[in-house]
Parts: sequence; structure tokens; C-alpha cells
Amino acid sequence: MKKVSISLYGTLRMKKPDFADRDLVQTRATSVGELLDELNIPKGQAAIVFVNEKRARFDSEIQDGNNIKIFPMLGGG
Repeated sequence: MKKVSISLYGTLRMKKPDFADRDLVQTRATSVGELLDELNIPKGQAAIVFVNEKRARFDSEIQDGNNIKIFPMLGGG
């Protein structure tokens, strides 16, 4: 098990308020995509993901202690 810090933004934070104040979360995930699956966040809703301040893809590896930020699709016009 790894412990990672997860920050959700925008509509994702509203849909999962239990993560709004969480710092470290235990996970078995080895990639960003697996972590999204564990969190029940559809990949289509996670538009931008950063791991340790670097843009990540769904197949990007995650390690113990990583800082992960997940942003939703932005709307507007």
C-alpha cells in the first residue's frame, strides 16, 4: 500500500467532499488511471492530472508520498 496526497478541484471536489480535507490516502494503485478507478472518478471527468507538479497521463506511475492534483473539465464560453 502507498500513501499519496490527493487534491480534487472544481466539480470533483463537490462530488467527493470527503477528499476536500484529506491529506494522505492509502491506495494499491500503481498508475493515475488505477487511482481514478479506486476513487470512482470516470476518466472522462478528470481532464488534467498533476503528479508532483508535473502533468501526468492515465498510465503515469504513482509512488508512495506523491502529491496528486485532479482537475475536471472546465466549461464556459
